[in-house]
Amino acid sequence: MAAKIKPDAVYRVRLGKPHPIPGTDVSLMPRHVHLIKGAVLQAMIEEGADVRASEPS
Repeated sequence: MAAKIKPDAVYRVRLGKPHPIPGTDVSLMPRHVHLIKGAVLQAMIEEGADVRASEPS
């Protein structure tokens, strides 16, 4: 991720492998586009999520 993630922005994210949403038991599936708030996306990256693509929505 080259650009700084804005916590209040919403991002379209594609993952390379399943990853749980921080603080939940729900996993996001790979190869699907998910809409995720920037703060949650940052937490997922810090946990080691395999983020393949991300762009502001």
